[in-house]
Amino acid sequence: DVANKLLRDQSLYQVNGQNQRPSSVQQNVPAWLLFAMFFIAIPLSTTWVQERQQGTYARLRSMGLGSRALLLGKLLPYLGINLLQVILMLAVGVFVVPWFGGDRLTLGHAPAALCLMALVVSFASVSYALLVANLVSTSEQATIFTGITNLLMAAVGGIMVPSFVMPPFMQTVSHYSPMAWGLQG
Repeated sequence: DVANKLLRDQSLYQVNGQNQRPSSVQQNVPAWLLFAMFFIAIPLSTTWVQERQQGTYARLRSMGLGSRALLLGKLLPYLGINLLQVILMLAVGVFVVPWFGGDRLTLGHAPAALCLMALVVSFASVSYALLVANLVSTSEQATIFTGITNLLMAAVGGIMVPSFVMPPFMQTVSHYSPMAWGLQG
């Protein structure tokens, strides 16, 4: 009951109280932004694997650097890059797309929620990169696995084809993609 008071679900695509489908800009700018945010997992996971193979992590630990400092030193720059991507892509949707005759991207009325969503999705993408880096043995495996799973998460998650045009079964499956969660957010 407390969650219902704190969180309110409201569609940005309502006209006269009816949910409407988003415009191509409202669908595609956030969708491809999410796709790009998850592709940061490729360089992060491959770098992590290469450092593990070359013994860089062990050498840094032997010099007295703590695990937290090493992890934050790796994650914070990638989180920052993702957040910069968010700012730039949203700016393109708001300012550049209308120059070419497209609709202007509408960001809604909750900038704090948008910022929180960007931070959470960015954290999810770098966490995913760390998961991949710990599951694979080589940087080639990390590149291939991350690339393929990103494409699958995008295809299933409504990035490449909006989920509202998918068959009901695929709409249900789309709920398992973190990209779908980000897009709905």
